Amino acid sequence: AEYVAHAVNNQLMVLWASHDLLRDRLGPEGGALSSETRTEMQAALSTQEGAMRRMARIIGEIQALGHAPDPAEASQPQAANAREVVTRVVEMMASRLKESAVVTLDLEDCPPVALPERKLAQVVINLATNAVEAIGGDPQAQRITFTLRREGELAELVVADSGHGISE
Repeated sequence: AEYVAHAVNNQLMVLWASHDLLRDRLGPEGGALSSETRTEMQAALSTQEGAMRRMARIIGEIQALGHAPDPAEASQPQAANAREVVTRVVEMMASRLKESAVVTLDLEDCPPVALPERKLAQVVINLATNAVEAIGGDPQAQRITFTLRREGELAELVVADSGHGISE
């Protein structure tokens, strides 16, 4: 599974590069294109971008599933340092997060979380990806905040974004 995810991710990077080139060439004015053609191309690029973001999330999930736990680890209780995991995930996703929003970290030291690090990392990746997908527009006007607080002997992680939320 990890080999397949790696191979697909390499092809996804080619798509992102082509996508970025097309978006840059289209530019805000669209060159010699008619207004209608420019609008159609911008809509197509937005649709393509959404699909590539979903592909990236699926690839991450496949990679996480592909990591078989060490049998010695599986028999022992595991605990993750939430602050370290959140920091590592945000660093790993920095380019994607920063091209979407201003990112803020407010992370307290917390008790260990009763999950293997890779599982906690996958939760944080999913929350961060959802936040990126929930917002749009000018990245400088958008916000994604990661807040980690100690609640007694528990850790509480909140990933908040400036998106519109889910309509009822």
